[in-house]
Amino acid sequence: VPGGVKMKVPPLIASCISDNVYLPRIKCPMLWLSPTNDFHAIIDHMAWNWREVSDERLRLSVTPHRNHTHDDAHALTKHLFFQQHLKQSFAFPDTPRLDWEKNPVDGVPVLRVTPDETRVVKEVRIYYSVDPHPMTRFWRNAGARKQGREWIAHAPLMSVEQPFFAYADVFYETPERERAIAQPRGSGNSEVFAMSSRVLSVGPTM
Repeated sequence: VPGGVKMKVPPLIASCISDNVYLPRIKCPMLWLSPTNDFHAIIDHMAWNWREVSDERLRLSVTPHRNHTHDDAHALTKHLFFQQHLKQSFAFPDTPRLDWEKNPVDGVPVLRVTPDETRVVKEVRIYYSVDPHPMTRFWRNAGARKQGREWIAHAPLMSVEQPFFAYADVFYETPERERAIAQPRGSGNSEVFAMSSRVLSVGPTM
């Protein structure tokens, strides 16, 4: 991305320590629970790494506009993840699919989200940004609207000389029995839980 520096990783680190060596070997289920602007778990790094992990193994829940904290709807996915994989009392929907295309009339990017509807979908939010710096990146809510099984939003840009990033949150109805559970300090209950799509990134056309 503009302003970025490509670092060369020594061969020994690339073959023994780097994540890319181990990610394809992962067999256990994982939940990626992280905010968009976290100072430690950089979202762009994770989006790149998760290419090596299948949707069968991975679920994501990404809180926008936060650093190292979560809102209640995203934090609740952690509890539900354990309910599924430790108690077999819950089943996560599939990861939402996010696609994009250029509008043939005006060239504005069109974002399309297809959520798994095996559970009740209450809302879909589609976010996008052109800020290359992940920790200060502002994610714009594109205002998704439902068309059939898809949720669609337009993402107007002022320049094609900037990178383009997008992801979506799908808010599902929380099962009744999970709406009044004991929560750790700093978290509250929520009538919805949020699952996120993978992050889409497109380079600038300079």
